[in-house]
Amino acid sequence: MTTLHSEIAIDAPVEKIWKILTAVGELQKYDPTVRTSTVTSERPDGLGASRRVDMEDGKHWFEEAVTVCNQNEALTYSAHELQFPYRSSPTQLSVRADWQSNERFAGNGI
Repeated sequence: MTTLHSEIAIDAPVEKIWKILTAVGELQKYDPTVRTSTVTSERPDGLGASRRVDMEDGKHWFEEAVTVCNQNEALTYSAHELQFPYRSSPTQLSVRADWQSNERFAGNGI
């Protein structure tokens, strides 16, 4: 299986980055390939929160839930239903303070 890794430096506090990453129903505000991100769970964030994401192309979608949530450190979204030409793997996100005072965001997934 292929694994993709991406890492960027963001000049913002870890808490602010974390708030954006855990806003389950707001992915469309930050990902231009997403048409809508709809909360499908009772809770809008944190462990167990889930969403349905419809892509801009109108053909592809996925449903996923937060399966790991270590505040301000690590977050994993695991897809359980999807309409894509590949199988899903968990998307693992992490946030850490950088030695140069920038916050770092890293993500793994397919």
